[in-house]
Amino acid sequence: IFDKEGHSGLALTFVNEVADEIKKEYPDVLIDTLAYSFYQVPPKNVKPRDNVEIRFCDDPGDVMHAAVHKNNIKGYEYLKEWAKITKHLRIWEYAVIYSPNLPTPTQLDLSADLNAYKKLGVEGIFYEQENMLTTDMWDMKTWMEAKLMEDPSADSDKLVKIYTDGYYGPAGKYIRKYLYLMHKALQEKPSFINFGGAPGGYNFINLKNVLESNALFDKAESAVLNNQILLDRVQFA
Repeated sequence: IFDKEGHSGLALTFVNEVADEIKKEYPDVLIDTLAYSFYQVPPKNVKPRDNVEIRFCDDPGDVMHAAVHKNNIKGYEYLKEWAKITKHLRIWEYAVIYSPNLPTPTQLDLSADLNAYKKLGVEGIFYEQENMLTTDMWDMKTWMEAKLMEDPSADSDKLVKIYTDGYYGPAGKYIRKYLYLMHKALQEKPSFINFGGAPGGYNFINLKNVLESNALFDKAESAVLNNQILLDRVQFA
């Protein structure tokens, strides 16, 4: 079976047989199985049963860029192949970087991801987004993930403005400028960061944008000096 179907086909043959047995007693239950690591490559011929749910995970991918970015093209092509043969397709998204994060403006690409997934017929998405104290702007990212899962067509820039004005008050406009500054730098400098996230991968950060970012955060702090709650939020960011 392995010679004929590869890693995922061998695993899926087993999962399909389990699904067939469970369907006899529980016809409405879906059997969830992961397509990641060497199981990420779709099988050559075998297809998931209708009661099998494939949860695709591009674990070698670049978490700093959208799923449709050229850095992630191989994983996205695999996902499109799974979409052709799978009735129930879901995503396991590594939104986390396991090492303490330097600036990681990934929330600005969330809309592109969810729209791409929706076009492929993806039914749901699980964001792995732990490490709330060491993940860059964890609070903002989880809020935007929730909003875009509710409505993948929502305007990402509008969500950024709603959140930054609502959470940082008068400092929000400076936080936005910082986010777009770093995101622009990320697009201009080729970089690739997996969820392991070694600091050396952050080659888009340079002295110029660090100084500009520090100046923006100084302005953000000054804008909320009379409000301890907002000041705490800005300083944590």
